[in-house]
Amino acid sequence: MKLLFENWRKYLNEIIINHDGKYQLYATKPSLQVLLNTIKDYKAKGYDDKAVKDIVDQHVLRHDFRKYTHLGGGYKFTVEEYNKLVDTFLKKPDKDVKEMVDLFISGELDNPNYRTSQESEDSSQEADAELENFLKPRRVTAKALRKFPLLQSVEDNMELFSRYKTYSDAMKEELNELGFDIAGRGASRNAFGFNDSDKYILKVANTAPPDAEGSRSEMNLRDVRIGTNPKYKEFAPQVYAYDPEGRWFVVERTLPFKRPYATFKKTFPELNKLIKIVKNKEVRETFRELPIWSFENMLKVATDGASYGGFAERYFDAYKKLHKIAYKKDPTYKNFFDMSNLHSIDLEDLFTKTDNWKNIGIGAGDGKLKITDPSTQR
Repeated sequence: MKLLFENWRKYLNEIIINHDGKYQLYATKPSLQVLLNTIKDYKAKGYDDKAVKDIVDQHVLRHDFRKYTHLGGGYKFTVEEYNKLVDTFLKKPDKDVKEMVDLFISGELDNPNYRTSQESEDSSQEADAELENFLKPRRVTAKALRKFPLLQSVEDNMELFSRYKTYSDAMKEELNELGFDIAGRGASRNAFGFNDSDKYILKVANTAPPDAEGSRSEMNLRDVRIGTNPKYKEFAPQVYAYDPEGRWFVVERTLPFKRPYATFKKTFPELNKLIKIVKNKEVRETFRELPIWSFENMLKVATDGASYGGFAERYFDAYKKLHKIAYKKDPTYKNFFDMSNLHSIDLEDLFTKTDNWKNIGIGAGDGKLKITDPSTQR
């Protein structure tokens, strides 16, 4: 594209001259957007690419974009880069103008892996649909796994996914190439996010040191039993596809736990109503100020063999009475208590606030309390 270079101080348009004497262009986002919209308009009218470039040439020469340009907040670039923007947009006139300009300014015009926000959203929806079609709650056989390369890669690289030592940068890059990123690591397993979906988490039992206690795969299977039980769906993240031997499973992704009282109230609405009429003022107010800690105390008092002391011991009768009523009137609380009792869950570990409530989260869809690690046992 032939451009007429003028003194930028006189014309205040896209074109400036660097102090080193080399020609460069100057433009703001609005002026570049007008340029691309102009190209789009002429393409829509049926002009071929050469004719459009010649016409846009004249627009630049006449300073038609000058009113959209000022010397603050603009960008400098070469004539070659400017021409590349025009040529690229001529090939893809249906691209979003604002995103194409952002792509140009960020230097990602030549990046074949770049996706606009709409493309990323479409791709994510397609990936989610593909995952959802495969990740139905079920035991995944080796035959079924071969039809889904993403999870087959987990089986094929189990040593990498089940590593209990620190991951090197090279290992992280390898995981990324396989379609995963590290979402978290615990004493018993590793958690991975899917690069193409934010709805799921893959959990893999790690290869614990020889002297470590307990079976990592058995802990996974305990999570699977809890996450596939319809009685627990209000507070346990749903488990989808899983390995029959418990080496890995895919589970619903949760959000970090925040706003304890609002979340508690939403998860256990009937229990919350009962708390408001508890006669013991201390217990009632503590539930309002420290709902998770109070909830833990009540569960401990009602659980045979659970250790407790201090506050829970002092108000044992009030907690015990509240538990009995809630067990009858709040089905979610009943199911939670039954799950806790049946699976011997370590309540103190589950509700510890260390590391920002590491074992509980919030459901992305319903905003309710979710147990992200129900396999800890007392």
